Amino acid sequence: MTRKTLTLIAFAPLLALALACGGGGGGSTSNSNDPVTVATPVVTAPGYLATGGVAVTASTQTQSGCTFAWTLSGDATAKIVTGQGTNTITVSANGAAGISLQVGVTVQAETGSSSATGSATITEAVPPAAPQVDPTSLAIVNAGGVTPGGQFAVNASADGGSVTYAWTVTGGTLNSGQGTTSAEVTAGTPSAYPGTLDLACMVTDTITGLTATGSQTLYIYNPSAEPPATPVITGPSTAKGGATGLVYSVPAQSGCTYLWDVYNGQDQLPGILTSGSTTNSVTITAPAFGVAPALGQTPNTYYIYCTVYGPGGQSYSDETLTVTQ
Repeated sequence: MTRKTLTLIAFAPLLALALACGGGGGGSTSNSNDPVTVATPVVTAPGYLATGGVAVTASTQTQSGCTFAWTLSGDATAKIVTGQGTNTITVSANGAAGISLQVGVTVQAETGSSSATGSATITEAVPPAAPQVDPTSLAIVNAGGVTPGGQFAVNASADGGSVTYAWTVTGGTLNSGQGTTSAEVTAGTPSAYPGTLDLACMVTDTITGLTATGSQTLYIYNPSAEPPATPVITGPSTAKGGATGLVYSVPAQSGCTYLWDVYNGQDQLPGILTSGSTTNSVTITAPAFGVAPALGQTPNTYYIYCTVYGPGGQSYSDETLTVTQ
């Protein structure tokens, strides 16, 4: 019986197949456990940060196979709002103007010991004051609305500093005045009444680039429709300080929206409205007894206002709430 022997030539194809499937060494493909070389991170951040706590973004380039650890120094009030552990964070601070905040990041390779650090400096600054946006017509201010096609001027004033102005009008047309403190506006025709005309002016500090926006919303009314009836408010006229669940309501009127407010005679107190502030029934919590009133106002006396907005205009009424001990 003759024994067959496999020659090297016949074995060669099988050897090649085994190597291709990973059965042999010496391949050039990279391994996921190979050390990662970290590039020096370049931190990008704005030059200025508003001292009022508004967050800004700082970031560095992405690097595969790396972790990111951010640090802040120079201001104890500074904090990382979001993004720790990623290549992009948001930072806020409440320090004084002129403080230099250092934003640093250490990038560490997940495999191996390679790491690198980078940083940027942000100077804290006071943002510009939000401009007061006011239509120049007293009738418009008092009525809170205009008719379609109505034209009027609107002014924006900012306190001090060197700023630029940028107007935005929604629900109407900005005819002129872009980039200035006074603009001419035409109210549009809404798809349903009452519509809204939103006026906004953003001021930008020319040195820091920080911004602030003032706004005003007017209703657009149907000139051929009647305003809603004056609302009749029902609800308690007295309550103990801090009492909860006080309900005030007005009769519902078709096609109307509602807005409730509470004043101490001068200042608005939105915090005590607990639910329903845009419906025909609102729930409030009574203010505390004995709180010092606004200058010249009656102690422990508050005013509940309801304004009704309808297709043809608006109407309002108010009731007095006396807080007891």
